[in-house]
Amino acid sequence: MSFPRWTRTRVSRVVRRLALAGAILPSLRWSMRLQVDGLDHLSAPTGPVIFAANHQSHMDTPAIYTAMPAAVRNRVAPAMAREFFAEYFGMTPAPWYRRVVSGAAFYLACQCFNAFPLPQRQSPRAAFRYMRELVDEGYSILIYPEGERVDGPIRPFRRGVGMVAIHLQLPVVPIRIDGLDYVFPRKARIPRRGPVRIAFGAPLLAGDDDAAVFTERIEAAVREL
Repeated sequence: MSFPRWTRTRVSRVVRRLALAGAILPSLRWSMRLQVDGLDHLSAPTGPVIFAANHQSHMDTPAIYTAMPAAVRNRVAPAMAREFFAEYFGMTPAPWYRRVVSGAAFYLACQCFNAFPLPQRQSPRAAFRYMRELVDEGYSILIYPEGERVDGPIRPFRRGVGMVAIHLQLPVVPIRIDGLDYVFPRKARIPRRGPVRIAFGAPLLAGDDDAAVFTERIEAAVREL
């Protein structure tokens, strides 16, 4: 399984920063009456972290990026489910034009947000190695531990977020998202304006916790924000 290392080239980084600040985030901000809490927690970590957020919408990552200072968002790499691009990766039969559309969406997500694929039904070893590369270059990882977009109450977190944090030996910054399930729900084609809240919590350390226990702590921290 290949990963988009080209997104960390100088040209890709410059294009991404200009596109985010000049077009992508301003074009989406009109739909959000955005409230941001806990920005002080982003200055506490001295290096890369795992950002763990509940998942409501395709707008989650742009909303989080909008809430973050530019210096922070420019060093974030979001994990996205590889299965979402199943047609491009040949995981499901599809006509050629569907594969082209799926591939275009994949490359746009990689370029615009520095995203990378995280398999949900295969061994995560290759993804762990790629995340180690990102961390060694100073990037933080953004993960949605529910594993899918959720309209309504937060669902139980999958323990992969705890595994990643312990494997990479990184603190976890919990993020709570509220309102995007109204602004841009699962079946919507375009967003509608509404209140959105992004809250950042205090960094968590695994200590002696195993992956399951640490995941429970992360989930509880997100719910409490």
